[in-house]
Amino acid sequence: VGLAFVLFIHGSGLAFLLGVAFLFFQTSKRLAGTSLAVPCTWILAISVIALKEPRWPFRQFLYFSTLFGPYGARIDQFSGEYDWSSSVNLLVLRLVSFSLDQHKAVLDKKAGKGSPEEQKIDVSTGYSFLGCCTHGLYAPLWLAGPTIC
Repeated sequence: VGLAFVLFIHGSGLAFLLGVAFLFFQTSKRLAGTSLAVPCTWILAISVIALKEPRWPFRQFLYFSTLFGPYGARIDQFSGEYDWSSSVNLLVLRLVSFSLDQHKAVLDKKAGKGSPEEQKIDVSTGYSFLGCCTHGLYAPLWLAGPTIC
């Protein structure tokens, strides 16, 4: 449901959002449980937020027409209701949460924390790319954003 909703909202920009999710997933997968996980996650988050800004020269390369020429221009026409870059800040926040949760789960497993049943569970099964996309593209959060009680 979340994927279809984001496709409606951002159109072809969904590909860029999935690319951001894939970058975070690969970073968290490879660095979870190491001392580099937290700083690299935050560096990636700040970099993604900065690079999507229109005033930076890199932003011009984040269009299908620039990447694929005239064929990409056709894809750019299906833009959806909002520009994909308007949602990157909150997406990145959710992906940072996913990455740091995975990092903590790996550290807890290494330290032997939790019940014996929790120790038998493989950490990588709960932290798949599908889980990352589900966490990042959860439809109610795209409508209302994070709420604080």
